[in-house]
Amino acid sequence: MTGKALLFIGAFAALILLPAAYLTVGNLPMIEGEDSLELVREQGKWRVSLEWAGAIRVRFVAEVKEGLRWEFRPLQESVLAKPGETLQAVYKAKNLSNRPITAKARHLDEPKEQAQKYLEIIQCFCFIQITLAPGEERELPLVFRVHWDTPKNVKEFHVTYDFYPIEKFPETEPGGSV
Repeated sequence: MTGKALLFIGAFAALILLPAAYLTVGNLPMIEGEDSLELVREQGKWRVSLEWAGAIRVRFVAEVKEGLRWEFRPLQESVLAKPGETLQAVYKAKNLSNRPITAKARHLDEPKEQAQKYLEIIQCFCFIQITLAPGEERELPLVFRVHWDTPKNVKEFHVTYDFYPIEKFPETEPGGSV
């Protein structure tokens, strides 16, 4: 663990161990009872998470198709999302060619039926065409939410983005539907 993580753990432990008299003054909340917490490292940062038993893993995949000369990848492979929580993931795209290229991403979720009901994509680079200049690199955000009413047996979603050159972007969904 890094020094920052240890400092954070120490500060949090000190808050819990403070006598109740100190907690009634100022803006510190009164802590009663017992709860478990987990330190989770995502995108190089630590955060405290409670109630991870019901969390759903969301995995991110990135691919380039049809000869697109881009490098494209998620900045993190997965996150844990509690139902109702809105999160952001970031992908990075870089044009490896010596000319500007316009492309569009196709969004695919698995398992499809469950994702259609319980995974909401709020903001996505897949909604628009993206043009990158030669050598240009850009971060592409994705904002999503796992619904509150997601069944407890749903443990994981796979979110895949396939980037195509705009002239080769498929007009139909995989499997032939529009």
